[in-house]
Amino acid sequence: MIPTRRQWKGWSLPSKLTAIGTLVGLISLGLYLAEKSYDFLGTQAHSINTENFEIPPVVLTIENATDEPYAIQCRGDFVLWLPQGVDYARRLPGKYDLDVQGGQLAVSVIRIGPHMTVNVVAKLHAEFSLRKMLDRGVADIEFIFKNEQGGLLFSGSIPFTRQSIKTTRWKIDIAKKE
Repeated sequence: MIPTRRQWKGWSLPSKLTAIGTLVGLISLGLYLAEKSYDFLGTQAHSINTENFEIPPVVLTIENATDEPYAIQCRGDFVLWLPQGVDYARRLPGKYDLDVQGGQLAVSVIRIGPHMTVNVVAKLHAEFSLRKMLDRGVADIEFIFKNEQGGLLFSGSIPFTRQSIKTTRWKIDIAKKE
């Protein structure tokens, strides 16, 4: 697979450049997949627009009706689903940070015991104006929760309007299968 020094010297320049380009491409692909799978570059890889902190946090109730403990990572993704009439995009991605309501020291995972309910607050961050989307009130938001084992749990669509964000506590059931 890897050429010897003698073989390398016998190759033409285009062959050498092809081999180098392939190696660089494989390394880039590996780094991309590792970052997407394990987020090893951390949150610095994502720029956060400071105007988005004017968005009220979303209050969620996460219920574990199972007999097993469950752990949700505090940092995750959300999707804003736009109306079907929008030409340029059907969905817009963003990030959220979860905090346990009532205060808790900074943690990376929220643990929920069997047959327990936890109230959390989701702070939203995105590279587009969340305030404009909230004011228009035409989108739905869906949270994508990750557990410690890498499994995913979807919140389902929640109306992304100023009224619903301020007045409603949305219930997410861990036992729900989609």
